[in-house]
Amino acid sequence: MGSANSVARWAALFCAGRETLGNALTTPAADATQSDDHYALQLAWTVEVDRLPHEAERALRQRPLAWPALQSLLQSRFAQMYDDAAAARREAEQALLGLADPLHPTHQWAQFALGLALLEDGWPALALHPLRVALRGANRDGLAWLALDVVRAMARVHDEMGDDAATEAAIAHGQTLVADLGAAAQHCAAADSLARLREQRAWRQRLTQPPPPTSTPTRLDIQLPTPHLIQAATSAFAQGHWALAQQAVAVLRQRRAHQYCPHKWLNELAWLDSALAARDGTPWRPAPPDQGASTDTLYGLQAKVLEVGSAAMQGQVIDEAALQTLADGLSARGLRRLEAQLALLRALVPPNPAALVRWLGQAGADGMDLLRLAPLAAAPWAQLLVSPELAAHTALLPRAQALARWLNGPGKPMGAAILRSAPPADLTAREWEVLQLIGHHLSNEQIAARLFLSPATVKTHINRIYGKLGLHHRGQAIQRAQAWAAQAT
Repeated sequence: MGSANSVARWAALFCAGRETLGNALTTPAADATQSDDHYALQLAWTVEVDRLPHEAERALRQRPLAWPALQSLLQSRFAQMYDDAAAARREAEQALLGLADPLHPTHQWAQFALGLALLEDGWPALALHPLRVALRGANRDGLAWLALDVVRAMARVHDEMGDDAATEAAIAHGQTLVADLGAAAQHCAAADSLARLREQRAWRQRLTQPPPPTSTPTRLDIQLPTPHLIQAATSAFAQGHWALAQQAVAVLRQRRAHQYCPHKWLNELAWLDSALAARDGTPWRPAPPDQGASTDTLYGLQAKVLEVGSAAMQGQVIDEAALQTLADGLSARGLRRLEAQLALLRALVPPNPAALVRWLGQAGADGMDLLRLAPLAAAPWAQLLVSPELAAHTALLPRAQALARWLNGPGKPMGAAILRSAPPADLTAREWEVLQLIGHHLSNEQIAARLFLSPATVKTHINRIYGKLGLHHRGQAIQRAQAWAAQAT
């Protein structure tokens, strides 16, 4: 592996124009002395370019490599693609012991593998050093494809750490690399990942401004690849097009049952599924975790925070000591985005205006998390807007007001219109108000905040409405309310 020819061939794996190497790898090696290097490059190509780790792993079982360090590096990449972050980290650390030459491309590749494994093992701050080493080497040696993978990982690291400026810089760097690499990079995994992260961040920024008027719902393309369909459904949810989001979730559930989905996508789907369940007032139950999956990885911790939020929305008592332990662990790991999600939950249960103000200014705070928790958040947020705690932080007031408008969906501000017409059927005036607000998709807690009632009183009114009108679930109530409102206007 140390010859000049070998170094050049390994560099070609990660350089622009690597298609020439790909063509050469389809032919047998010229002689036996080069065959091991040729075989190793074929495996690396199968993993990094073709993205077929199962094929490379099967070949490696039949014919192990002569270089244990390179074999460990390949095993690290397999483990990462199979969602085993701990094994990916362990194998990458082992690989670096044998791939110590900082001028050899495999050293930069191993540093990248270690950085990505550390991120997905839940330690983003530790991931920065090997990723920076890999990026320096890739930039020095013109390894543009490797640089793109590294920059994508760095963007994710900075995003998990709540460092907005560094995240934007990494995304911009990645876009430049994609443009330089040309058409071949437009739809590669790294470019797709950066595009999705950029869209997620665009939504976070959008939620700091008042929502636009309600747009006409458009049909979602349910043939989109899974991560893109999740992204489209999440955008539909944020805009208040919940029926479209529900349709996408139904498709995604079917895919989950028949296709492999990495933990990252499963968590994004679970976030969306639980948010929609909360809007409908139905309990959400997380899908059973994969057998043997660790809860201490990045995705395991994401799932844990997600389940805490869903339990809180269902009125379950949350152990404060357990929450504090979880919060301390997230802080120690530098997972600022998850730390902010948990801080929001703790500020809402029980409502704490001072803690909500702190969340508004916290690194990693995301308005999307507030939208997901709308049934819990509506009443506390209405109180926050007139609280002395927020009045003392005037710089945060515009953001708090914008989020208040988004809580009920674009075009449905906190003061959704209530018709003052005579109540239909034999409803009382108050029951007619409650039914109209159900028709505006407000949760019980939001109705309570709007009408200055307790949630228990709202629930009593709803039970009476259901009994009088022969309704069986909230969907029927929404349809009845909207039909009568249309007649009244």
